[in-house]
Amino acid sequence: MAALHARLDGPCGAAAAQALVQPPDRREHRAAAARAHGALAAALHRVLTDAGAVCRPPQAGRHLYPDFEALRPDLAARGIEDAPRLEAELVRRLGPHVLGGHRFGDDPEALRVRLSTDLAAPGVSPDAAPLPAGSAPPGPGTPPERPGTEAALAAVATALAGLTAG
Repeated sequence: MAALHARLDGPCGAAAAQALVQPPDRREHRAAAARAHGALAAALHRVLTDAGAVCRPPQAGRHLYPDFEALRPDLAARGIEDAPRLEAELVRRLGPHVLGGHRFGDDPEALRVRLSTDLAAPGVSPDAAPLPAGSAPPGPGTPPERPGTEAALAAVATALAGLTAG
């Protein structure tokens, strides 16, 4: 880093230094949690795209940004013609893990929202407790084996099907 004249100051530097000195078991725990969260995000992505939304595959972070424009006729039949109404209906059906794209500078008429991956795993954060003893971290595309995950994903699928022809 010195050759690049790059350095991390303040909280970022302290966090990086701590991450580099963590014991191997703690690093593996974090890696397993990241893999589990990635599988959860991928499963939520599949639910969204199976319902007809256009959504980039998750790469990092805790949010997905589905676009429901292709479902506009079905949504309009239910009185949902803009992001605020889409947000309101999804919050009513799924809880507070949905924000309309209009809150982030999108055109309010665009049928886009931001969904938190917390939606698919109630009470579970990416840094949650380790997987149960003796269980392997989930592989790519496998939803994490956390209580409530399958039911939460099914609830999302049901909510989306209730808003569309699917």
